[in-house]
Amino acid sequence: MKKFLKILMAVALAVCFVLPVVGCDNTTSGTNEPGLKCKKIGGVYTVYDYVQEEGVTVLDLGEELPADVTDVRIKKGAFSGNGTLTKIIVSDKVSKIDQGAFEKMSALVTLEVPFVGKSNHSDVTMGETAKGEDKAVDAERTIAHFFGTSEYDAGIAITVKYNANDSTTCYMPVTFKEVIVNATSDYSIPMYAFNGAVNLSSIKLNGKIDLIGEHAFDGVKEMKEIEIPATVTKIYSGAFANCSKLATLKFSGTSTLTEVEENAFVGTALKDTALDGVLNLSADEKVEIFGE
Repeated sequence: MKKFLKILMAVALAVCFVLPVVGCDNTTSGTNEPGLKCKKIGGVYTVYDYVQEEGVTVLDLGEELPADVTDVRIKKGAFSGNGTLTKIIVSDKVSKIDQGAFEKMSALVTLEVPFVGKSNHSDVTMGETAKGEDKAVDAERTIAHFFGTSEYDAGIAITVKYNANDSTTCYMPVTFKEVIVNATSDYSIPMYAFNGAVNLSSIKLNGKIDLIGEHAFDGVKEMKEIEIPATVTKIYSGAFANCSKLATLKFSGTSTLTEVEENAFVGTALKDTALDGVLNLSADEKVEIFGE
């Protein structure tokens, strides 16, 4: 009997020791206190909720997350229904974003992210084969993934293709206008990543972006200019097709661009001299790229 009581006391002491450690997984104590809510779910450090802080309209996850955590996941619905935040900066500590992580938001204008879709692993062309469990495929590789498919009054229905034949309808905030991609490691803009996002007027590409995938920006009709990072070496077919207001193409630094596939810029307002000084193209080759 004494031996049993000793074992019971040891277990109780162990539980008392473990509970405070688990509690430290939250960046803020108490479920109703303002701030970012994080804990380990299935062994993964996860952002699962955000309680609005008074006066805060811009949220930088890099400043909120503990310095020693990496491979952070943002859970579905973590920012669901938030009507105050106008800008969210997603830290490069984040390696996975669930579908609908930013669903039903009503004030969001700008989203700054290290990748588009579920993760930074996805294909740039249909000729590639998905590899690895963390590979983002189909709608997972698109901007639609962030916002989910739940309809709401402050949302606008956006139909996004994720291949030549299939599409998904997501609901983005009517206020949502800008995406900034900050790639801190080698990253390719996935095929169809922003396809049909007619609400977006500004897309900025920064950092170590090497490829721009097939039809990545096809149909982003409100975008008037784009700056291509110096690190981009290839732009795939239809990448900027049907961006009807796109009239300015800029290149940052000394461009390493060596290949632009056919009709990458067809249906834009760009002049056929837009790539002068970047690629040594003949008149016929320019027609192939821009269309007639």
